[in-house]
Amino acid sequence: MASRIIQTACLAAAAMVCLSTPYHQSTAAEGQPRRPITIVVGRSAPSVETLAAGDLAAFLQKLYPDEVFEVGSKIPDSGRCILLGSPKSLPELNRYVSQAHIAEPESFAVAVQHEPSRDVAVIAGADPRGCAYGVYAVLERLGCGFYLSYDALPQPRRQSFSFDGWQFTDKPLAADRIVFEWHNFMTGCTGWNFADWKKWIEQLHKMRFNTIMVHAYGTNPMFTFQFGGCDKPVTHVSSTARGRDWSNEHINDVRRLVGGSAFTDPVYGTDVALAPEDRQTAAAQDLMKRVFATAADRGMHVCFALDVDTISSNPQKLIMTLPERARFKTGKFWLANPDTPEGYSYYKAQAESLFKLYPQIDRLAIWVRLCRTPWTTLVPDELPASWQAELQTLMAKDPTLAQQSTEATSIRTQVPSAASWFALSKVVAAYQRTLRELDRKDVRLMVGGWLFDWMPTADRCLPRTVTFVPLDYAVLEGRSELDTPDRRQATRKLAERRSIVPIVWAQHDDGAFRGRSEKPYDDFQTKLARSGLNSFGIIHWATRPLDLYFKNLSEQVWSDTANQDLRATCEKMADRSFGPTACKTGAEYLSAWLAESPTFSRETGDLFMDRPVTPKMAEQVADGCRRRLTMLDRIDPAPLDNAARERLAYYRDIEEFVAEFYRAECLYQQGCNAVAKGDFDSLRQAVAECRPEAIVQRYANACRRGGGNAGETAGIFSINLRWLPYQISLRQAFALEPVRLKFGPTLHNPLAERPGGLTFFADAQRHLWRVCGARELGVEAFVWPNDTKPEGSANRAELCQSGIESAQPVTLELAPFLHDMRKSPRSLRPGKYRVRLLAADPRSTASGQRVFTVRLTTTDANNQKTSTIAEKTVDLFKIAGAAGRIAEVVMEFEHKRGEQPKLTLIPIHGKALLCAATVEPE
Repeated sequence: MASRIIQTACLAAAAMVCLSTPYHQSTAAEGQPRRPITIVVGRSAPSVETLAAGDLAAFLQKLYPDEVFEVGSKIPDSGRCILLGSPKSLPELNRYVSQAHIAEPESFAVAVQHEPSRDVAVIAGADPRGCAYGVYAVLERLGCGFYLSYDALPQPRRQSFSFDGWQFTDKPLAADRIVFEWHNFMTGCTGWNFADWKKWIEQLHKMRFNTIMVHAYGTNPMFTFQFGGCDKPVTHVSSTARGRDWSNEHINDVRRLVGGSAFTDPVYGTDVALAPEDRQTAAAQDLMKRVFATAADRGMHVCFALDVDTISSNPQKLIMTLPERARFKTGKFWLANPDTPEGYSYYKAQAESLFKLYPQIDRLAIWVRLCRTPWTTLVPDELPASWQAELQTLMAKDPTLAQQSTEATSIRTQVPSAASWFALSKVVAAYQRTLRELDRKDVRLMVGGWLFDWMPTADRCLPRTVTFVPLDYAVLEGRSELDTPDRRQATRKLAERRSIVPIVWAQHDDGAFRGRSEKPYDDFQTKLARSGLNSFGIIHWATRPLDLYFKNLSEQVWSDTANQDLRATCEKMADRSFGPTACKTGAEYLSAWLAESPTFSRETGDLFMDRPVTPKMAEQVADGCRRRLTMLDRIDPAPLDNAARERLAYYRDIEEFVAEFYRAECLYQQGCNAVAKGDFDSLRQAVAECRPEAIVQRYANACRRGGGNAGETAGIFSINLRWLPYQISLRQAFALEPVRLKFGPTLHNPLAERPGGLTFFADAQRHLWRVCGARELGVEAFVWPNDTKPEGSANRAELCQSGIESAQPVTLELAPFLHDMRKSPRSLRPGKYRVRLLAADPRSTASGQRVFTVRLTTTDANNQKTSTIAEKTVDLFKIAGAAGRIAEVVMEFEHKRGEQPKLTLIPIHGKALLCAATVEPE
């Protein structure tokens, strides 16, 4: 803690020195220097106040470029000045502001007093956070718009600066206002460098959120610890070439993708993801140290969500170092018993490591997945004997608890049984004890999980001092726990006994990740109050287009804007984002967009789109896009500045993308159904005319508007690798495009959460090849030795830089290159095809060293009879003509309806070898 205090003091001192310099040195019209307007902060002001003072000076300078603003610590005797702080940091504020106006935490008062020799404006907070919120409230009243992904500023003002309108107060109606970052997708915070984290924190601060919350799965390197002489296993942070978490797919060169101009290097990822193997853990932790320190300097709470129930958060290697008396078994899985001295030391080791790494953490959320995890599927017989007796006594005293057993809900989760929650209460107690022993009384302990259904059972098992953090997951089914009186009443009963902080969804990773955001709650503050709640959080991955959602909810929980109507937020956002001339039309558009535009796509699986799209749905979506584009057409871009024009173009690109995407996805799903039925003709022309690459390019254009951000840039390769290949696979099924297969090493991560399994290669002509290696085919994969390459054209040499070899027969399906993936076409259109094989042998020096048979076979519709339709003996050196050259083998065949063609390499001398293959329709 001492280092933290020194760091903050140094920062504040540095800020005072730097900010004492005027922000602008312009002169008045008559050529005389204008007298600076001093923003006064206390000499010992905390960092949150000095940073807010710097922001105030910088923004006022942009709004009034002919004035001069400076930050200092001395109140001038004359002129104009702004006193900024709290009574503790700047006692002089007591002369200007009533204590009644700043009596509640984070409240603030803005006032002006005209004295004989000076005009004094005051931004006084009940505490440093309140002071900062007052600063941003003033700037909002002056026309600034602070949003999740950008700041919108009005045109500079040439008139003299005045304090008109600087007379108001405000206070928060929600005590905790959390934004919850979840580490998993590169389209979210996993794809952020420090600059992205810093901007996110700054924007949340300006929007008056007061807590950042971060979750990381058990194998994420941002948190590690040692126990029993072992390190907790960690995996890679995902990039486009390494790391597989959550269906992350690999590609050789992202610059060759559609929209690849967004990338500067072949591999895309954060500095952490691209760090050397032995530096990745240190790099991840160094990053998050800076992130949490930045949040603390802004006066924000830092909450860490720590998984305790999953397999990855209970590493068996570490737990097995415990004596058997300190662990118990569920199925084949061992869990540490925190009621034993040795078991408790296991949990304490985690807490000690976590708080040593990140001393800024002042909220610890014990996170429980609630389904199919070792701790949430426990039955009484699996508990230690002493626990079984305790549980029986507890259930005897509380019959309701005995009735609360595992029950399936309407979604894919389950409510853990009383046995599970009783066991988890022991884990929670271990962390409570550790916090006491670490003298971290400032840390608030929480327990969180999906839905609200788990809370009644957990309430009977956990201490009342523990805050519950339920995720309002049911919005994916179109309902919310805050929607109806009966649901609110159920929550209110629990909230009478303990603090509850619901987490709502701006977007949903399981099916509503793109398009518009979720619709913000009407009368949100009232819904919270009627549910007995005084806090909330928002789970978050992307930034655009969630600005409106975050802004509306953040406004609704302040006294001055309580329950602000969505239309009012739209009008204000349109005025600031598109300019006063576009306010009315812009608000009409934003309201329609949020009410009508679809939410779609998922980020938690291999399919970009896994929901049905019917022709009627696709046409309805397209009609809505056309209507809203007509609204945008009514906005004249001429009076807008460049930033406003880019925002306008962003929405236009998104609308056009959504319409085109739905049509193409509908056609894809129809096409897959047609192929499954053996109908290769009725939709072939429509598939031939569809241009999915142009749709991806439209999406990439939208993502780059206004500079884009890291999450949107990651979205470009996400759609390229999780949607476009399926479209290509359909074209291959209809014999409209060759099947392209490349062979060589592919990287996989055994510790990855729901890992991606596909690897792609983009050639110099931007054609997409699927890469198969040891994991996919059960063979050896190789790469040519360093500084050598096959002799041949540049494109072929690159294709043959790697390959596979095998001493056993190798069989390849001649089918669309994603035939083994779900919801993908599995067979080719009947007709004539040419198989072209490319191979470059890095070792053979003479004929006869690498000889194998290439056999084309077909299996009948009943999968009972296999026939050979073509066969060729291949001597690679002989065909190539010299060492190091590329050999090409071409074979033709006719594919008949209902049959399944295959290609098999059968070694004769040495191992069979192959680098690339195409199946080309005639």
